[in-house]
Amino acid sequence: MFTFCSISFIRRTMNFRADRLAKGARSRGICFSHVNSQLPSWMALDAILLAVS
Repeated sequence: MFTFCSISFIRRTMNFRADRLAKGARSRGICFSHVNSQLPSWMALDAILLAVS
């Protein structure tokens, strides 16, 4: 569980990784309605693939 959470605005043009993850989620038709302390398995895989590339 999170002990602290912070949300800040970063333009999509300045955050390519988040933009790619968001586009991937939208293409899957996924709706995020809450914040969870654990990543969904598909998102964790995307994050690993992005870190490698």
